Amino acid sequence: MNPWVSIWLHPRQTIREVLARGWGRYAIWIAAAAGAANMVMMVMVTSYSVGKAAAEVLGIAIAGAIWGVIVLYLVGWILRWVGGWLGGKASTADVRAALAWVDVTTLYIFVFWLVVVAATGGRVDTGMGVLFLVVFVVVIWAFVLKCHTLAEVHQFSVWKGLGTQLILSTLLGIPLMVAIALPNVLRGRMQANQSAAIGNLRSIISSLEMYRAQGDHYPDAWQAAMYPTGKEPLGTPSFNADLSDGHVVQAYRYRYEAMPKGCRASACTGYQVTALPVSSAGWNDLDPAFLAEADGLIHHCSGQAGVTPQSPTIDQPVVPCPRM
Repeated sequence: MNPWVSIWLHPRQTIREVLARGWGRYAIWIAAAAGAANMVMMVMVTSYSVGKAAAEVLGIAIAGAIWGVIVLYLVGWILRWVGGWLGGKASTADVRAALAWVDVTTLYIFVFWLVVVAATGGRVDTGMGVLFLVVFVVVIWAFVLKCHTLAEVHQFSVWKGLGTQLILSTLLGIPLMVAIALPNVLRGRMQANQSAAIGNLRSIISSLEMYRAQGDHYPDAWQAAMYPTGKEPLGTPSFNADLSDGHVVQAYRYRYEAMPKGCRASACTGYQVTALPVSSAGWNDLDPAFLAEADGLIHHCSGQAGVTPQSPTIDQPVVPCPRM
């Protein structure tokens, strides 16, 4: 029985003979070859070109080979543990052999890909549809083959072989989904905090203009009650007392300074309000800081936090943040 051929249709008998003849020791080399083939195909196909330097292709192949061996050992260990939980009796080396010898199918795909490349004169995209169809069919069949080879080495049913792979997919899939989703969640929260900060600054601008409408000047210090008289037609102040100096609202701390600096009462003809991002460790240099002035414009500002590219929701480009 030639395992390079029989693995396609007789996986259980093949892996039984592989282990009996001691061919399991070749698992690491098959995994390395399959990893190199996979990496070369992936890079070439995604770049729609085979016109890469030999040194570059060699580097890609070496990286793929290393990755293939790492995956073999990691997945082999997990599947031995999962199989044991389901009553399996295989050793980790036997599981690696069961996985690696099915990866022989990848080498056949690689040879087919080379034929496609040669037939199309290096135009990888020309035979893309046929290549993807073949890869899809072989990958599905390889999954079925692994159910059988794992069942053989663990000495249980094919259904349990399927179960070990499904459990593996769950164990690897959940952390992967979390790793993919977490940055999006954090990015969404960051954007929400920034939008809230911009909205708060617009509210403060509005409140300050209402204050100025009463006395023709801006307050010389931060006031929680911007309109103590409550005169009509201004009505009840809309200023948010939680935004006073030192308070943190949705990851931003707000600071008010009357302008010109050091002015008192009627001499205050302008102001600067900053919204500075904070974290539990202090200033947060990942989020942008914002600055509002008496002209009613809101800017990104730098100095207290990292410079951030201009946002379309902000009126003006980056300016220096006032010194604390």
